[in-house]
Amino acid sequence: MTWVTYLLRDYMIPILGGILLATAQVGYLNWALALASVPGQMAQIVGRVSFPSFSRLQHDPKLLREAVESSVRALFLVAVPAQLALFSLAPWLIAYVFSSRWEPALIPLYLLCIHWTGANLTSPLVAALNAIGKPRTALALNAAWTASTLILALIFVRLIGYSGFALAYAVTIGGAAAGAIVLVRRAVGIRLWPQVRVPAVASLVLTGAGSLGVRLLPGSLATLLLLSLAMGALYAAIVWTAEGPRLRTDVGHLMAPEA
Repeated sequence: MTWVTYLLRDYMIPILGGILLATAQVGYLNWALALASVPGQMAQIVGRVSFPSFSRLQHDPKLLREAVESSVRALFLVAVPAQLALFSLAPWLIAYVFSSRWEPALIPLYLLCIHWTGANLTSPLVAALNAIGKPRTALALNAAWTASTLILALIFVRLIGYSGFALAYAVTIGGAAAGAIVLVRRAVGIRLWPQVRVPAVASLVLTGAGSLGVRLLPGSLATLLLLSLAMGALYAAIVWTAEGPRLRTDVGHLMAPEA
């Protein structure tokens, strides 16, 4: 039944939007969802790949906790900054890469980037719940998440128009992520903040720098490319300065041959 909740949530925009909205508005939402989901695919991949790994470790609480924490940390190191970079550079991406015809999709794109940023928590944590023998708990969380997204979408569309769908996704991801953290912490005892605080802060600095650059610098495709490179360098410098030794250890573990 869990796949049904995913199906309803993932296809809410084309199905329900097709009933409530104009064709062009559904097109803007689908375009924004497709672009915002590009960095977010990393979270989906980690969620699928981590399930069998978590399952093998379910009888060793310490190793399972470390595996869950490492999965979330990896996403915060790579996927979260990519998602927030997309958020901050969205106006220039539309203007200089995709064309101004997609400007009505800018607000939904912002909101859906927030949704996919939160997915970097929900995907591995829901996978952990399923792996440790709590599929009913995972189903209940997903069902509540989907139902609340549907209800809020119906309310927000009436209040603000087609962007209400994206706002519903952005709002409900917060509750879903919080619920997943609480449930997995009770079962496994994870401690996520020490794992993600540096990449999270560095990602916020990255977002601020990108947004400021978009506002202050003369816009062009060349400037977009240069700003993207500068943002990547800034992020890498912050993370390496704060956690250089830890990053070397992480890379060493990844490169070490399996016993």
